[in-house]
Amino acid sequence: MNSLSRWAAALCCSLGLVATTAAAADTAPRIVRAEFGIFDARPGAPPDFRTTTVVPFGVDQGYGWFITLVGAPARVNVREELTLPAAPATWGDPEPGLKRRVSADGRTATTERTLDVQGGRIGQAWAVAPGDPRGAYLLKVTVEGLPAQTFRFELR
Repeated sequence: MNSLSRWAAALCCSLGLVATTAAAADTAPRIVRAEFGIFDARPGAPPDFRTTTVVPFGVDQGYGWFITLVGAPARVNVREELTLPAAPATWGDPEPGLKRRVSADGRTATTERTLDVQGGRIGQAWAVAPGDPRGAYLLKVTVEGLPAQTFRFELR
């Protein structure tokens, strides 16, 4: 598992999204859309995001999610819980500013981070790594304590 947060940020910027300000203080953030998909990268072009529930198995194949919010502050706390069909060879190297816990069986990683809201959207990207197991994956994303957005997908 390789995290690709810079790839997701680059995609947001390539779409012309800009940072937004928080809505009125008495307005709680609300999720209006949640998408999961893959990033199709072509040499010399920004990556395209395509919604799907199937991630082709190929080293460095990018996949991830975007969530659209209204009434959100400029930065939000996000918790991701990714469960694999089996433990991967590695969960990747530690990243600065990222809190990650891995379950005792090695199948689930829980990460916590703060993301910048850009154009009302946040996102996170990962990439297929050697040793990632094929099969059914479950990803739960919680933003600012709101009900979790659940994405089920298959790596094949």
